[in-house]
Amino acid sequence: MSRAEGEHYEFWKKVSGVDAQPRMGKVRFFFLLARTLGLTFALRNGPLVAVSGIVTGIAAAVAKDLDFRQRFLKMAGISLGVSAFSFLVGLAVRALFGIEI
Repeated sequence: MSRAEGEHYEFWKKVSGVDAQPRMGKVRFFFLLARTLGLTFALRNGPLVAVSGIVTGIAAAVAKDLDFRQRFLKMAGISLGVSAFSFLVGLAVRALFGIEI
């Protein structure tokens, strides 16, 4: 497994051009989480874990120089706006058609 992780690291280092260092706080947190919850999720859902790793690796390479706070607030605003709009449309449909769920 460590050999595969090393290959994964080298691949993304070449793609992104960044020699990333581990964030030891996150390493310790996930180590403790894995020890607490066990490896059952990863062992049962190998393809899901692999896809998640690929998406995370791509996102890390793409977002490396972007302001997280600004992006987060923008996405949170969009998400809350869509939720509010959907809620209001639901209220309008309910009132116009008398639909109760």
